[in-house]
Amino acid sequence: MSTWLEPVVAVAATPDGGWIVAGSYTSTAQLGTVELKSKGGTDGFLLKLDAAGDRAHFVHQHAGKCAYDFGDWSAAAAHFGEALRAREALGDPELIESSRLAVEATDACATAAAVGAELHRLVAGGHAALRPGGAALVASAQPGANVLINCCDLLLPGPAPLPAVRAIHRYLADELDGALADLAARGWLSLEPETITATPRCRELLASVLAHMDGVFTGLWGSPDDLLGTAGELIVAGRGSSEGDAFDALADAFTASKARETSTAGPASPAGETSTAGRLFAALCALRHHRGDAHAAAWQAYGLTVDGVRALDEGVPRRRRIEAATDQVAARPYRSLTPDGRADLVRALRALPV
Repeated sequence: MSTWLEPVVAVAATPDGGWIVAGSYTSTAQLGTVELKSKGGTDGFLLKLDAAGDRAHFVHQHAGKCAYDFGDWSAAAAHFGEALRAREALGDPELIESSRLAVEATDACATAAAVGAELHRLVAGGHAALRPGGAALVASAQPGANVLINCCDLLLPGPAPLPAVRAIHRYLADELDGALADLAARGWLSLEPETITATPRCRELLASVLAHMDGVFTGLWGSPDDLLGTAGELIVAGRGSSEGDAFDALADAFTASKARETSTAGPASPAGETSTAGRLFAALCALRHHRGDAHAAAWQAYGLTVDGVRALDEGVPRRRRIEAATDQVAARPYRSLTPDGRADLVRALRALPV
């Protein structure tokens, strides 16, 4: 089967052992010996293939690639799986490896999508759980306390890289400079051209916030040691892969605190030892920023601004491709896990209450 399948959108087997292929094309499409010419824009086609020539695996591989490009991980997995089974029957090592890698990549992307939903639930829900007891702790830093809390894991070891701070607040970019200037004027931060540093009073406030986090999340999650271990491995595996500035800075802060925890040099953070559950929340926040970096890189590749991507309807092709590209980059840390390990991770995250 040649490359005229661009894109295949549906494949169905027929009773005689052949295939019906549905797809679309622009300009021209070469279907075997027949050339179709578009009448403008995008046209569709239906093609009947007989069973001869062992071509089904090409059809499924290409259909899987089209589903992969649009982020339909279930359809991509089904087509790549069919292609792999057909190619294993044919015994061609190169074709088998191509489909095997496609199956693996799709599973990692599906995991990234599922984990992304859980990270949103857990981080947003976690912040909501912190508010009842935390509002009084940060009242003296208002307005602008959220900036300090969002950058807590960067400010405590400090100084925090300004590009990372901007990336963490990319959807509030118009407000960030004013908030930083105000916090500096009131003695919470020291601003340099490329970094921001917490003042002693800011570090004291953030230490109390961390202690509050420890209590809240230990009460919710207990001591999830295995899940924290997996999250830490994912942070190490994801270093340098997010295509943005937020995650790597958070990853460096997380791994440095882990190194301090396991050495004789001192406590896990400048604020003192943190609980397993508190460290897990920090790890989940970092992994969420890996996805955030990936999402920003995807919409920026289309020349969009924050307002532009917010204006895109969910179902439009450009939005679907942006979300697919986000999952593909966000999947990179999860490729370090086995398929069973990915499934275990999703189940463990879904079991966490908020």
